[in-house]
Amino acid sequence: MISNAIKFSKNGIAPVITITSRMLSIEEMAKLVNISPKYSYFQIEIKDNGIGFDQRLEKQLFLAFRRLHSQEKYTGTGIGLALCKKIVNNHHGEISAKSKGNEGSVFRVILPFDEVKV
Repeated sequence: MISNAIKFSKNGIAPVITITSRMLSIEEMAKLVNISPKYSYFQIEIKDNGIGFDQRLEKQLFLAFRRLHSQEKYTGTGIGLALCKKIVNNHHGEISAKSKGNEGSVFRVILPFDEVKV
């Protein structure tokens, strides 16, 4: 995600990437669909000032080999965010992204704080 924040920065503008984390409240956890109420969760947020994307394409971001831009304009395999999603899912968490074109993006990763025993 950090690599993408740098890659998809605006021409002539230095990338600014902010990474924060915090514990989620019980009320916030209650709003999430795919998490277990047995555990505490924290959120990692990666925010950038890059080119952003059309919010309607959020689901496509996390699919393998689906690209929002041509290979000629931005290099890459199209598996980075799909791999992030797989890792987060394997740890019983959630990942999402919010953006507007040309206004940067915010990626949120929610992971259990306590060890999940399956």
